[in-house]
Amino acid sequence: MARPQMDTGFMEHKEFRDFYRFAFKFNREDAQKKTLDRDTVVVLLPMLLMGRMRLATQIVRFLTGPCKATTVSSDEWNSILEFCREFDDKGLEAYDSDDGAWPSMLDDFVEWALKNPE
Repeated sequence: MARPQMDTGFMEHKEFRDFYRFAFKFNREDAQKKTLDRDTVVVLLPMLLMGRMRLATQIVRFLTGPCKATTVSSDEWNSILEFCREFDDKGLEAYDSDDGAWPSMLDDFVEWALKNPE
C-alpha cells in the first residue's frame, strides 16, 4: 500500500522549511521533548519529502535498516532537509565528512549509501 504524500510543490523553500519544522514540533509526544522516535520519522519523511527530495527514499531505507538510532533530534531532523537540498543535485560523492558541519547520523548515512546505491 502506498504511503500518503503531501503536495508541497507550491511552497517556496523558506515556507516549506517552516512547515517541515512545524511537522517535527507537532508530532512530538509532548512539548518538552526534543526528539521524535525513529518510527514516526520513517512515516513523516516520505509524506513530506517524496517527490520533492530524491535522497529521502535512501534516508528512509537507512533509518529502517542499519541506522542504530532510535530517535531523531530536532537538529538531525532540520539537517535532513538541508542535506537533501544540498546533495540532491550534487550527489553524495560531493559530501565531505571532514567538514564536520553535519550530524554524525548523516555521516553514517553517506557512508552506507555510497556502499549501497539504489
